Amino acid sequence: MIFLLVTHCMLCGERYQTTEPVTKKEIQDYESGALAQDAFPCISADNREIVKSALRTGAYLCNECVADDDV
Repeated sequence: MIFLLVTHCMLCGERYQTTEPVTKKEIQDYESGALAQDAFPCISADNREIVKSALRTGAYLCNECVADDDV
């Protein structure tokens, strides 16, 4: 079984979804404590940030809000 995960930017509220699927086993590995880069080796770093937010932290900032915050 494969999944696309969804989260929202905590500043602008924009919805973001992974563009690369993850498997149930990858999610289970991550939830068991594996590092994101180890649990999801086949997806991009941007998609891993969405996965981390969707599964654990809930604190996601989109690239636009990060850029605005740096000013």
